[in-house]
Amino acid sequence: MALTPVNILGGFYTDDTLPVANQDTVNYIPEIVEVSDGARSPVLLKTVPANRAITLNSWDTGPTQASLVVDTTLYIVVDGALFRVGFGTNSATMYPVTGTKTVVFGSSRCYMDYMQNGTGYDISIYSGQNGYVYNTTNDTLTAIPDFEGSIACNFLDQYMIGVKPDGTSWFTSDVADPLTFSAFDQYSSEASPDHIVGLAVTSREIWVFNETTIETFYNAGTSFQRNNGTVIQRGCAARNSIQVIGGVPFWLGDDGCVYLANGYQPQRISTHAIEAEIGKSADISTAHSYFWESRGHLVYCLTIQDGMTFCYDISTQIWHRRESFGAENSNTWDVVRIGNKLYNIDRNNSNIYLFDWDYYRDDDASNMLVCKRRTQYFHNNQQFLRCNNMELVMNTGDVPANTTSEVLFRYSDNFGRTFSNYRKVTLGDVGEYNKKLRFFNLGRMETRLFEISTSGNSRRELIAAVLDLTK
Repeated sequence: MALTPVNILGGFYTDDTLPVANQDTVNYIPEIVEVSDGARSPVLLKTVPANRAITLNSWDTGPTQASLVVDTTLYIVVDGALFRVGFGTNSATMYPVTGTKTVVFGSSRCYMDYMQNGTGYDISIYSGQNGYVYNTTNDTLTAIPDFEGSIACNFLDQYMIGVKPDGTSWFTSDVADPLTFSAFDQYSSEASPDHIVGLAVTSREIWVFNETTIETFYNAGTSFQRNNGTVIQRGCAARNSIQVIGGVPFWLGDDGCVYLANGYQPQRISTHAIEAEIGKSADISTAHSYFWESRGHLVYCLTIQDGMTFCYDISTQIWHRRESFGAENSNTWDVVRIGNKLYNIDRNNSNIYLFDWDYYRDDDASNMLVCKRRTQYFHNNQQFLRCNNMELVMNTGDVPANTTSEVLFRYSDNFGRTFSNYRKVTLGDVGEYNKKLRFFNLGRMETRLFEISTSGNSRRELIAAVLDLTK
């Protein structure tokens, strides 16, 4: 018997030509082992942070419309009203601002940003039909006079910035006055005869994302001026795909590729496989994004509403996928940091969860967080091999008492079109650290991939594998 180490780790890459590649990584995040010598593997697949349910008090459920952390306080728009969220030990309470639920924002997506007002903050909330300013000091919610709505809300240099709902121009408030707007403070993005999709602010510049181009503007003192020579020949397909992470804009391009800004140049970060999946959507303009940062991972996540959620870890430059229980994509609206804790906001019902590395269910005990890895192909250049057995290296024995964590194993010899029956093992009982996860009599193969799925209330890192192959 000759056991050969094989690499089964990696990210998502399912080519639309299946014999090329059919790899998938779901609810696992590839992590580089940062030690130069002696590690069992240079890479492992780590279970993603899961959603630990907390007690929700006085909660107003409904699709999330906007969220914003101001200082250390979370504000959220649900059911057309603005709420403040207070956090306790394993709990959260929703308070309507001004003390009474005031429904003014309709049911569509809203946009929020804020500025200081001396003793507190003025929070601007824009919908596609109107705009309001919430003063945290006076606890007042005031309608912006003659405001016709906006599809963006940003802050720069004491100005609030928005975009007309028809995308024809963008505009600014008076300086340090979020309630006053002048017709003279409107700007067009004229490099190409296309409409404005959305905005981003970074490095004291306004990035105006159009349908086919991007232009940048700066504060020249008395007005905002275009940065000459910085017209980016790549547009934006979905305004809600725009994120600024570490000062760098990310977005879904008008060509269906995902980009980050390398200076003023668009740098493609998606793969052909991801772009093929995005291309299956009936409407990519509805794509939604969020990001999270924890334990050295900085992750941009893009949800295709009628497709999948793709997550790009900036630290490794590897894509993986995220799935909520019973869904093909993630239910996450946003991940926010309050103090030293991360919280996940559900986009469908506004529920809030603790985003927890040490929890292994999705929402509650009945909803499993299923992690899956579908491997690269193993072959001998079109020559048959006999696969006698395969052994997985995982974190066995590290399970809570009276619980069971399962590993389901199957394989495909036709590029993932059909699979063998599942074989099941467990990660062992408490303290069974040296348990062997072996699968025997795997038969004759020419080209094969393996699929490993794990579930249970314990850590399930996938570390390495060995194969016993003979000719």
